[in-house]
Amino acid sequence: MLACKAIAYSEPSAGGASGVYFAKLIERMGLAEAMKAKTKYPPAGGFSAALLLTGEAELAVQQKPELLHVKGCEIVGFCPAISIWSRISQPALWRATGMLRPGRR
Repeated sequence: MLACKAIAYSEPSAGGASGVYFAKLIERMGLAEAMKAKTKYPPAGGFSAALLLTGEAELAVQQKPELLHVKGCEIVGFCPAISIWSRISQPALWRATGMLRPGRR
């Protein structure tokens, strides 16, 4: 990361899981100050990978589905040190999609 001219990840204050997690991670690693000037945030609702395609960033950090959403973006690998799993509660998913089983609320 230190060798990159610029990196992109979601604005932590926007509350997105990947941006919040990554900002805390680089802080724990002692790199927050060094990365501050190199950090680019996509616009609200935007994708960090889009900044790769414009040349504004050399590294993008975001959840895999968001990276794959950007046409022309290629994931070349995952970094185990920053990989986390997002969990979706099954009952919440059933309610959200109207797929409740009979007799269940």
